[in-house]
Amino acid sequence: MKKYILTLLLLQFYTLAFPQVQQFGNKISPIPINANSYYGTSVCISENGDIAFVAGPYDNSYLGNVYVYSFNGFNYNIISNLSPVSVTGHVYFGSSICTSRNGNILAIGAPGIDNNSGGFYIYSISGIGYSLISKITPPVTTPNISFGSSLACSADGKTIIVGAPRDVFDPNSSDSYGSLWVYTFNGIGYEKFKNNLTVTGGVNEIFFGQSLSVSSDAKTIVCSGYGDNLRKGALWVLSFDGQNYIQIGNKISINSLNYNAHFGFDVNVSGDGKKIVIGSLYDDGSGAGYVFSFDGYSFQQMGVKLTPDVGYSNFGRKTSISNDGNLVSFSEVNSSNGKGRINVYTFSGANYEKINSLLPIEELNDNSNFGQSYMISKDGKFLISGAPGENYQNGAFWIFRERLPQSITGFDLPDYKIFGDSPFPLSSESTSGLIPSYISSGIGGTIVDNNLYFIGTGVITVTAFQSGDLFFKPAQNEIRIISVLGFSQAVSNIVSSTTGVSNSAELNALVASIVGQNIANMTATGYYTLSPEQLQQIINAATAQALSSLSGVNTATGATITVTSGLSEEQVNALVQQALANALGTLTGMNISEASLSLSIYPVPSPDGVFYLSGLDNPVQIQVFNSMGNAVLHTFENYTLSLHNAKNGVYQVIISSRDKLERKKVVVHK
Repeated sequence: MKKYILTLLLLQFYTLAFPQVQQFGNKISPIPINANSYYGTSVCISENGDIAFVAGPYDNSYLGNVYVYSFNGFNYNIISNLSPVSVTGHVYFGSSICTSRNGNILAIGAPGIDNNSGGFYIYSISGIGYSLISKITPPVTTPNISFGSSLACSADGKTIIVGAPRDVFDPNSSDSYGSLWVYTFNGIGYEKFKNNLTVTGGVNEIFFGQSLSVSSDAKTIVCSGYGDNLRKGALWVLSFDGQNYIQIGNKISINSLNYNAHFGFDVNVSGDGKKIVIGSLYDDGSGAGYVFSFDGYSFQQMGVKLTPDVGYSNFGRKTSISNDGNLVSFSEVNSSNGKGRINVYTFSGANYEKINSLLPIEELNDNSNFGQSYMISKDGKFLISGAPGENYQNGAFWIFRERLPQSITGFDLPDYKIFGDSPFPLSSESTSGLIPSYISSGIGGTIVDNNLYFIGTGVITVTAFQSGDLFFKPAQNEIRIISVLGFSQAVSNIVSSTTGVSNSAELNALVASIVGQNIANMTATGYYTLSPEQLQQIINAATAQALSSLSGVNTATGATITVTSGLSEEQVNALVQQALANALGTLTGMNISEASLSLSIYPVPSPDGVFYLSGLDNPVQIQVFNSMGNAVLHTFENYTLSLHNAKNGVYQVIISSRDKLERKKVVVHK
């Protein structure tokens, strides 16, 4: 039971974690782009994702070139441009590359050196770039052995395995069996470890060394020969016994495969050396993938073979596997247009199940061969993929990783506002520099151009959000709540304060200032047009209302008064808002008059809460109140009035323009 629980947890972990690996930024094309460079033919990335290596072995008339990119916290920039030294001709520098986990050691294959005898270069990080440590070629120059066609580095970079798939040539059969060469760091430089490695059991031209992989500790080497047995293909496992690398058991092959299946076209071993992922490029014509696991004695196939989706082929041209082997991947190519993708699988306890198919966001060129070369870091957090056919054979690559975090700061709202207040400007920042956006819910407000308008009483929830981009993941939403109070609500919301005014003169001056500002706000929003005389009437009425609300104030005599409970400016403002409402509602001689707008509202009752307006040429302000006097809607319309969310009942509708006001009653009966 514990075994099955653990397997389920592993599946859940990878299923949840790997979708966090998304395209990071746009595709990257080396600059300058040289024609037919095929950048992205070989790629690799450091374990922490901060250093990426991209090769164009056909650049500069087949001499080859490798770009090194470094992550600066926001994007990837070139820090080194590496080219082979002391060679000419078709070198194909960058046909293979490998790196230590930390990216400090880099090995680059150049199998075309000296008439395809081959060689490879070792670099180490130096300051902000890379310096050449050594150029290594076979001790005896032997044409056409393709030494350096494949490379694999141990986790610490102190062991480098080199493939020479055309080494050990049989002059009688003209077959090339292939070999491996092991180089280790001796404290000063790299030296060859004993003799080159060969294997037994191969049939025909093997090409042993065409693809290889090594465990983190360099104690397990997996190497394939897809040419074995008329290109059915096979692979071999070699283990270090403390003195030498020795072949473990017989070759791994599948007898039922079709000829030319190319089993082992690409291989990778898990970091612990216990699982192997194998690409079989032409298995059943369109390719297949396999996973083998070590059972303590030998490697046995796990689950069923994996095959491409309909319309895809070349499945398994490139493979990858995690440290523990529970996450594997295979590339495949769209058969109709040559565009590639990468399929990712997790182990379910019996088989490997697909959880993702990775493609760039950008539209790929035909025959781009995305995924021809790619690498997933052993912890599954980073992926780099080349597309050597993109940009019409100039090449490009992409980085997939978890996007950077960001957060929203500086987002604040007051606790409450009064219905009729001027709009409140919304502002905040994100740590990414991306601009936040805002949405609101509730009947008391609406947002236009990042300004919060107060269109009715109620509670407004305002959310600041930032959706992210190709570099940053979405920020956590910041939510604020603000109450929009009616005038009577504002009075009841007043709390005691120790500061405030002490006599009627001070209060009168304060009221005049506050009322004047409120009238200015209301006029600015187009609600009212007021004359100076009307403004003075409102100030007087508001002052009287405020004075009469104070405990212990003798408003009749007009004498100096003492405020028993001091009022702050905010509290006086709330009182004035109430008085202002009363004054506006009862003031005579104002420009606003209860005059007919020649308006009709129908149907009454409405079966769905939608009413139609006729007789209006321009939008007017419409306020709707329920039977309790609570505002349920504040809008500007001239065609329809929608109360489809309202409950059944009678509602008062106040329609006002700049100089006219009309009251109507409507009935919702669903």
